[in-house]
Amino acid sequence: MKDTDFLAPEHKSSGAVFIVCPYIVKGVHRIIDPEARLEEAKGLAEAIRLNIKGAEFFKQHLIRPATYISKGHVEDLTGPIKALEINVVFIDAPISPVQQRNLEKAWNTKVIDRTGLILEIFGDRARTAEGRLQVELAA
Repeated sequence: MKDTDFLAPEHKSSGAVFIVCPYIVKGVHRIIDPEARLEEAKGLAEAIRLNIKGAEFFKQHLIRPATYISKGHVEDLTGPIKALEINVVFIDAPISPVQQRNLEKAWNTKVIDRTGLILEIFGDRARTAEGRLQVELAA
């Protein structure tokens, strides 16, 4: 499995996903309507037939370099992610590879950001070899 191919075919229909939508209060990634953003994130997950087991949005005052979200939120989400046997956590935000790695270690599951999920949708719908190659190059 490639880094850009976060979901194997068997996970697309049975993979349990938990959606995390941090509501940044100020700054570049500020969300105007967090509830609408969460609904949009659910729609993206449903577009590739992911099984949404949970979703949450919360206020975030600043972006943490190590995990994007605060240590408290990481800890608070650990219980539900483990209890619901989540395969993939979808962070509806632009996270860095370091933030992704740290969250994967903390939650012991695959973590994907908004861009990665959108690329997965495009890859899933690509009809030609050229289309699949373009998605792979974009990733």
